[in-house]
Amino acid sequence: MKTSIARKEKGEIFFTRIELTTIYENIISGKYAEEVNKVREDFPLTLLHNGPKFNDLDSVKKARRVCFAAEWKKTEGKIVIDNFNGLILLEINRLENDDQAKKIRDQAALIPYTLMTFIGITGCSVKIVCRATLPDGKLPDENRQTFINEAYRKLHYIYSTQLQMSIDNIPPTLETSCCVSVDFDAIIHEDAIPLSIKDNENTPSLKPLVMPQKADELPIFMGRTKSQTNQMLFHYCFMDALNNTRLDEDEYKVHNFLNTLAKYCHESGLPMGMCIKLIKYNSEFGSDELLVENIFLEAYHKEMEKYFPEKHLSNVQLMAFKQEAFMNTFYEFRKNVISGKNEFRYKNGYDYSFRPMEKEDRYTMTLKALKMGLESWDKDLDRYLDSTLIPAYDPINDYLDNLPKWDGKDRVSEFARRVPTGNADFVHNFHVWMLSMVAHWMGRTQKQANAIVPLFIGKQGCGKSSFCAIILPPELQEFYNDRISFKNDTSMFMGLTNTALINIDEFDSVSSGKQPLLKYLISTPTVRMRMPYQASFSNRRRYASFVATTNTVKPLKDLTGSRRYLCIEIDGNIDFTSEVEYDQLYAQLVAEIAAGERYFFNDEETMKIMLDNKQFVEISDIEPIIDSLFRVPKPYETPQELTLPEMVDIIRKYYKLITYDRKALISLGRLLTNRGFESKRLAVGMKYKVIVTV
Repeated sequence: MKTSIARKEKGEIFFTRIELTTIYENIISGKYAEEVNKVREDFPLTLLHNGPKFNDLDSVKKARRVCFAAEWKKTEGKIVIDNFNGLILLEINRLENDDQAKKIRDQAALIPYTLMTFIGITGCSVKIVCRATLPDGKLPDENRQTFINEAYRKLHYIYSTQLQMSIDNIPPTLETSCCVSVDFDAIIHEDAIPLSIKDNENTPSLKPLVMPQKADELPIFMGRTKSQTNQMLFHYCFMDALNNTRLDEDEYKVHNFLNTLAKYCHESGLPMGMCIKLIKYNSEFGSDELLVENIFLEAYHKEMEKYFPEKHLSNVQLMAFKQEAFMNTFYEFRKNVISGKNEFRYKNGYDYSFRPMEKEDRYTMTLKALKMGLESWDKDLDRYLDSTLIPAYDPINDYLDNLPKWDGKDRVSEFARRVPTGNADFVHNFHVWMLSMVAHWMGRTQKQANAIVPLFIGKQGCGKSSFCAIILPPELQEFYNDRISFKNDTSMFMGLTNTALINIDEFDSVSSGKQPLLKYLISTPTVRMRMPYQASFSNRRRYASFVATTNTVKPLKDLTGSRRYLCIEIDGNIDFTSEVEYDQLYAQLVAEIAAGERYFFNDEETMKIMLDNKQFVEISDIEPIIDSLFRVPKPYETPQELTLPEMVDIIRKYYKLITYDRKALISLGRLLTNRGFESKRLAVGMKYKVIVTV
């Protein structure tokens, strides 16, 4: 059975097809030792605060990688699959040390599906290779991705339950790979049972994941080692002893306190040596080392039939610790900062994906806690779930942070050229807009919003809305909204905070009365609103950028506000069906922003956009413009006498996009007469008596 080893040289990837047994022999013989040792030297850097990510280490980039699922080759410059072998890779990363990795490797080798297992390149990880087939022992020719997804899901569950731990949930692909390694005790079973993903008759019965059944079985201090737990218990014994001897006479206070503390520590089952060491750090009670040692030796000389580690925690303290342990033992939580909702997943479940927490889920958790003997009610769990103990999760920036390195190819311009238009600046302008959108997500523009809206103008069925829908990658599609309601203020403001992209479909249907509100929504960088069930207003971060579509040739009504729109007249059908390389598309945008690429329009570009938009502006109401520039003179005032062309020149000084033909001039003259402006006919034409107010 052959797999592929990939190596990168001068930015180009080369593949070598190699037998799985040969890879095993290379791993146990130390053939890859040079590159493995370099990675293991650099790996501790990733554990530092603000240290580099593992995949960003130069040693990792240079290390060869094994792709188990298929044999790859290069044909005419393209990387293609030569043979699919059905191998699935499971990974357990970030283990404490190599001893733990060896233990897990040896346990994994006992599971009958394990074809090969070895310690990973860091020395603190374990790789497990299994094989999957169809029920007839063959492999699929089509739908291979679906096949490996199902195989991975089942194997993930099997190994999580058998090994009593969560396997890293890394979505499988045909390209999934891991670095080569050195493990002199790596294990291979060429007769391993292949997993049938259609028929489970040959699947061995699974040992269920052992979870606590009673509240007493829950750990007191979740996530702490035995030593750390003992130290915490010591301090609770210390505080209890101090409280119970606080009224003793000064002459005997130290002696009584030490006797009480020694008794509490002994009945809690704490190591005597640790307790003596910790009390010596206290200047008030530990200065007489001989007295401390003698009192503890005397107390610990008495035999205890049973220890009570939790005895010296108050009921309230114990309940708080047990409740936190319960929640973190059975569930994993995170707070989605965009939706504002808590999300959770089961640690002992079949589906390891996160889902939003609903009221029913909270009730289920409460009932489960009560059945375990934990005296915890709805309000107690709500207090924990609504606290800062739940880590924040930003799905948009999580996606951006985990993108691959940009390969240097311009995919943004390629994506923009899917839109057929005669606007020569569109590709550049759309690129700047996408940079602004991503920069806004990243928090680079907190004082300014992405206030430019691409407005696609074209006939029905040319693909405008469909193109808008594919701007976001599949991972962020839940944050695309083309159903925003302008009738509900809360809905609109929430849309700014919990969506990444808003499409104002049928832009021309937005009434003139809602235009000022739309201007505000487009330009405001933050949203100040009162959330449901909150007593006060709070500022919420805005994530949303806008895009719009219309069939109307002249959708703009506001002369001064046209700078907010990037009007694109479509003269064909948009390609919205071809595949989009989203990871590289957005990796390019992130890389360009990091390199200092400009993500806003300068004054020159803004003026050019306004000039280009001139043809899309329809002036349907000139009265407000007249009222803002001219008024009827009062009897004591000396008016100016202006012809209609002279008045148009003044108007154009302040409203540059307005144009007038002969018919429009006649309409303007009629309007001035109706509004009470006095006129007289001269050889040059009609002149109107006006007071210019600007």
